[in-house]
Amino acid sequence: MLFLTLVLLAGCGKQQAFNTKDFVGKWQSSRLSMPMYLDEHGGWEIRTEEGSTLQYGVWMYKSQDRAIEWVFKNPSGITRDVNPVLSVTPDEFVLRERNGSITTFSRIR
Repeated sequence: MLFLTLVLLAGCGKQQAFNTKDFVGKWQSSRLSMPMYLDEHGGWEIRTEEGSTLQYGVWMYKSQDRAIEWVFKNPSGITRDVNPVLSVTPDEFVLRERNGSITTFSRIR
């Protein structure tokens, strides 16, 4: 019985492993009205319904930190934003923003 309890407790401490492919696709962010596209080569875009690009940059899943790093240009220069990944399913991923708020990305099919 003690052995079974130790095995169960050890399994509870494991974190689920994600990889870059889990994030590739078309997503609806809880913060935006327009979809965001994450491609497998590390590019991302926010596009209008007509297909015009509003913002773009590069992204990378950092498995050692369990975080996504976003890089993009804005009027004041290049911005790097690292957001911890809180959860991932095939249809959704959830990030913690710098200010502590939560952003949910829902897959668009």
